[in-house]
Order: sequence, then structure tokens, then C-alpha cells
Amino acid sequence: MILVQARSTSKRLPNKSLLSIGGVAIIEWVLSACLDLENEHTVVLCIPNTTEELELESFVRFKFPRVRIFKGSEENVFQRFQGAYKSHLDELLAENISNGVIRICADRPLLSRYLISDLVHIDHEVDQLLYNHFNPLRVGPIGIGGESMSRYLAENLFTGKMFALANFEHVTSDLYQTMPENCKFIETFPEKYFESSFDLTVDTAEDLKMLNQLVVDFHIIPGGDISASQYREIGNFLCKK
Repeated sequence: MILVQARSTSKRLPNKSLLSIGGVAIIEWVLSACLDLENEHTVVLCIPNTTEELELESFVRFKFPRVRIFKGSEENVFQRFQGAYKSHLDELLAENISNGVIRICADRPLLSRYLISDLVHIDHEVDQLLYNHFNPLRVGPIGIGGESMSRYLAENLFTGKMFALANFEHVTSDLYQTMPENCKFIETFPEKYFESSFDLTVDTAEDLKMLNQLVVDFHIIPGGDISASQYREIGNFLCKK
């Protein structure tokens, strides 16, 4: 199961999910990467239950009928994920290709299909959190991956004994501090492949402008296979600017 968090009420970049990069809405880039995998799996878009999200909801229902939509708290992101998890638990248990719950933020249009596929198919230890969305110990891109909780960890975080460890805004951020031995970075691309750190998330109008230029310069299409070498070229390009 892949849970994607999104909202339209960003103060720095209003209606962000529906803004265009390369003529395609940001949410379309993100969901295309999540859906364009070899096997069937449940994808749930977690959005606030507010009137501001109606346009985003209608867009996703039309463009991606396979994507489930869960509407919950606007401010309490954890509660939104918790509700989506509980609502779709039967589908998760029926999935044979994944033993985890994957969390993706919808502010990353250049999401890597390779990294998401790794999170979908990798085996977890009992209470493990696996991630490839950033690596604080090495250089590399931010905004191309996600994180995956084992079913045991997800069940305990959302409904059981680990509930107190949940972060209402960032969901899993406290786990990295309280149980670092259970948080493992998944190195899909070769170690030390990247020469610099760079951020490919969308948070400001400047980010939007930069990413619009990148998809043109590097011929990137939604849901396409962005290779490690392309990410490295993008990083080198950004560091020279």
C-alpha cells in the first residue's frame, strides 16, 4: 500500500498539487510514478476534508480512477494517514507483493520509480522503518524517494503501543530519534554516486520555475524512468548555477 499525502492550502505556494511542471500537474507526476510499477498495489491519496481540496479530488478521480482517496484532518497529518490505513487495511492484507506501508509526500514531482519499486518489494524485519527519501549521512538528492513501514510497525504506530511516538505533522519523524537502530537507509543507487546534495521538492515559486526548466533540459516525462546518471547530471547542473 502506498499512502500519498497532499493538500492545496500551502501558504508559500497555493494550490501547489495542481500547478504545472512541463505542462503536467505536480500531483500527476507523483501518482504516475507510484502507479507505473509492474504489479498491482493500492495507492491512497490522503487529503484534508475541506472545500479547498474539491478541485484536487475531482482532478485525481478523473485522471486516476484506480487511486483511492481518503479525506481527513487538515492540520493533523498523522490522523489522515491513520484513517487511510484503517480504511484500507483489508486491501493491504490482500497484497502479496508488499509487506509494508509506503509513505510519499506529493511535493516531489521527480520521484524515482526505481526507489518506489524498491520500497514496494523489499522485505522488512518486524518493526523496521526503511527509507530512501533522504540520507543524512551522505550527499545526494532530496525529493526522489519515500519511506516504508513494516506492517507490524504500521499497526503499532497507527493503532497500538507505539502511538505515542507518532508526530502529528511529520508522521514518522520522531521514530528516527527514538529508534534509530530500526531505521535503515536503502541504497538503490550506488554508494557515493552523487557528488553533491540537492533538493528536488516543490515548496516555492522559485522551485517550480527550476523544475520546469529541468524537465525541459533533461527531457523528463511523468512516470518515466529517471536513471541514477540523470539525477547525477541534474545535481551537477544545479551545483554549477
